[in-house]
Amino acid sequence: MKATKIFTMILLSLLVFSGCDRQEEVGKDQSFVYYLNLDGTGLEKRAYEYTEKSTLKRAQEALEAMDRPEEGEKVRSLLSEGVKVKKVTISKGVVGVHFNGAFTGLTKLSETLLLGGMTYTLTQFPEIDGVQVYIDDSELADAEGQARGVLHKEDFIENIGASIHTTETAKITLYYGNQTGDKLVKRTKSVRYNSNSSIEKLVAEKLIKGTKAKEETPPLASEVIVLGVTVKDGICYLNLSESFMSTQGKTSPEVTIYSLVNSIIDTSESVQKVQISINGESDVKYKENISLSKPFSKNRDIIEE
Repeated sequence: MKATKIFTMILLSLLVFSGCDRQEEVGKDQSFVYYLNLDGTGLEKRAYEYTEKSTLKRAQEALEAMDRPEEGEKVRSLLSEGVKVKKVTISKGVVGVHFNGAFTGLTKLSETLLLGGMTYTLTQFPEIDGVQVYIDDSELADAEGQARGVLHKEDFIENIGASIHTTETAKITLYYGNQTGDKLVKRTKSVRYNSNSSIEKLVAEKLIKGTKAKEETPPLASEVIVLGVTVKDGICYLNLSESFMSTQGKTSPEVTIYSLVNSIIDTSESVQKVQISINGESDVKYKENISLSKPFSKNRDIIEE
């Protein structure tokens, strides 16, 4: 068990800060917050001026800041994919952070980035020695069911400077709009991608990037951002930015929705349905008539013959 824990620490050290290649300068004596970079594969450090004085309130302020980057910053919330802080406690220098059940749906990379960024942010304060993580009221456990215990910043190496990202080649299926934007046309492509990013996220981002082919129509606006992707029990949970609701590609709303759904299902071997949410909320209607409250299955009728 001890050897496993040491290996886990080394892995966390390599993973967490390998994305910090282009951080803004933060002075030696400046307080700070860690956020996700825009593609969700690493952390970025930003200076932050705290207003709270008590240790508990300052920890709460830090966690709130991690979830809400300042406008104009090219970073994302550290709390992605519907993860929320339910309660914060402190005892003998250890901050207890209670997350909601959405934490269990995080990928290994997302979990590692969250734990590392949160631990470094909170332990910058002299009064805080470590962080204890709970899911609801149960202590966070590892893959073997053993309690993870208190996290310390010594478990992580800041600015390791070495990237462990690897590149893989995959065949993906993309559905764009046809020339009139009322049907889908199927395209298959071979792509190289970062193995730390999910294939489902890659598909969504390729659709957002659009197409230059004359016989194809971009189904989504370029302003849309993929905030998070999780796959669980055959369902891909796709969290998009608010711009998905306020903008539109050059296709009908149905074509836009099923370009995402059909493309992800055809590409991913583990996905049978796609649940779309906007900033973590799915109880909304797209373009006033398509409910996002339930997962979508593949729609073959909308594919052009």
